[in-house]
Amino acid sequence: PKAEPPKAEPPKAEPPKLESKPETKRKPSFIDHLVSAIAPKPKPATPVAEEADGSGAKEEEADANGEVAAEASPSKAQRALLDMHSLAHATDTPRPPPRPADIDRVDSVSAVTAKINMFSAYTEELSGRKGVLPELQKLLERIIEAGCPPMRQFSLTNRMGVIDKRLNSIDAKGDEYLAALNDELARQNKMDEMRLSFAKRAEAINRWMEESIDTLTEVFALDSISEAEASLAELREFGAPLAENEAELSAIEAFHAEMLEMGILKNQYARFSLEGLQQTMVQCRKAYEDRQADLQAALATQKAIDALKRDFAAAADEVLDFVARQKQSLEEVAPATPILPDDSASIAKGKQMLTALESHMSSKARETRAAQLRTVSSISDKLLESAELDNPYTRQTMTSLETYISQLEKVIRDKHSFIEAQLARAQVAISQEQYDEITKAFGHFDKHTNGQLNRLEFSGALKGMGFELSEQEEEEAFTKSAKPNGADAELSIALDDFVTIVLQQYKEGDTQEALLTAFRTVTDGKDFVTVEQVKQYMPEAEVSYLVSRLTLHDGDHGLDFAPFAANVYGQPTPAVPADGAAAPAEKDDAPAEDDAAAPAEDGA
Repeated sequence: PKAEPPKAEPPKAEPPKLESKPETKRKPSFIDHLVSAIAPKPKPATPVAEEADGSGAKEEEADANGEVAAEASPSKAQRALLDMHSLAHATDTPRPPPRPADIDRVDSVSAVTAKINMFSAYTEELSGRKGVLPELQKLLERIIEAGCPPMRQFSLTNRMGVIDKRLNSIDAKGDEYLAALNDELARQNKMDEMRLSFAKRAEAINRWMEESIDTLTEVFALDSISEAEASLAELREFGAPLAENEAELSAIEAFHAEMLEMGILKNQYARFSLEGLQQTMVQCRKAYEDRQADLQAALATQKAIDALKRDFAAAADEVLDFVARQKQSLEEVAPATPILPDDSASIAKGKQMLTALESHMSSKARETRAAQLRTVSSISDKLLESAELDNPYTRQTMTSLETYISQLEKVIRDKHSFIEAQLARAQVAISQEQYDEITKAFGHFDKHTNGQLNRLEFSGALKGMGFELSEQEEEEAFTKSAKPNGADAELSIALDDFVTIVLQQYKEGDTQEALLTAFRTVTDGKDFVTVEQVKQYMPEAEVSYLVSRLTLHDGDHGLDFAPFAANVYGQPTPAVPADGAAAPAEKDDAPAEDDAAAPAEDGA
């Protein structure tokens, strides 16, 4: 019904202080918060009261006069209606329980337990909301007593019935959900037991496989045929446990299939997956087969090495026999015989021995001696590649055999140097002045003052004596006479050996070609020499002796030195060009002689 326009109101009177009641001083509840959220702002008119019994005008008038009855107060009716609405809303819209479909998303006992705990909390919350029903019923009665229209009464009563029905439905669904959770908890417990069982079995078999792989892949060293055969026998015993664990892996595979049927896709207890175990077992089987193949190969290698050791022993015996025969031959061709300066027979014998020794020092003879080591060296290299140093079939090694050959070479060189020195002393006369000059040069370059010249000191001493030898010639001369000296076994030459080398150089330098080269150096390459040139390079007392023995050169004003040089060494006079022309001045001071005359054996 239409309400009359509100009249001008006197100063607004404060509403009854409902808050002063004892119940308003309690801690705000869920209902209080909901009421404060949905309560409308106070208005001047109260259409609800008019709706109740049509006496709104009387109430306004009574309100103006200050005569308001506590039982029929519009504010009290409004409060009761709001409380009814709030409690109905609180009980009509509780949180629904989780759907049973949510259970499909759990995958562990802890997750199911968490859901059961959450459901318990939900049940407690639901029980608390059910406790509102009696209060809600009382509010409904108060609303009816306050004059609520019949249609409104019917609506509120019907709503109470709906709330009861919904709460009963929620209880039924909650019981169903809890039963499903308990079933799922039992299922998850069983799945957890299966996970633990799989993890334990996987851990055990994986530990065995890793230890087996480590054992089968260990580096081994076999030193004999017997060791290889023993290792093979030990490996054969490993076949039985390997077969047992392969059978265990098959059982684990079947168990894993059961876990998949149970819906177990993850296993938080297992460190190893089925695929990893299968791969490790494949590696274990391969390691076993590879080990067997390696031991078979090692056995074959040991048999081959044993054959090589026997061959080395036989080849070493052949080298020793060769060295013995060579030493015996040296004693036969070069016995210890003195060579005297005045004994032509001993000199001739010395020359024969020197010739025989030179045949032993030829490249062919050295190649023959070196060839004795090739066979044994080849066998030794193969043994070294196999790291085989012990040979039960011989006491000889490659080093000892090389030492025997080196000693043989040294014996030959020493005999040759000794006989050569004897011949040099017997055939070359040396003055005291020359000997003093040699000893002075030796002492000057003996920087260590130990009576020995090392390689560098030897080279300096030769150059100090005026000998210009090539690097190769110096090396050959040094190596021929050098001997180990001192703690470091450095090769060096003693004074006697140095005197022998110098005398040999005197002998080799005293030739017809050397004399001709000396004349050409004085004449700048010409085939004649003048008296002035002779005086320039020789003492006055010797000039007349030399000039008296030189013949005049045809067509020139000089002296021909070629016949003189030939006469000194008992050689034929060198051929002179038909036109008698002298050698060109542009030629080198010492022209190359492709067919140089061999030096006389006894010197000039």
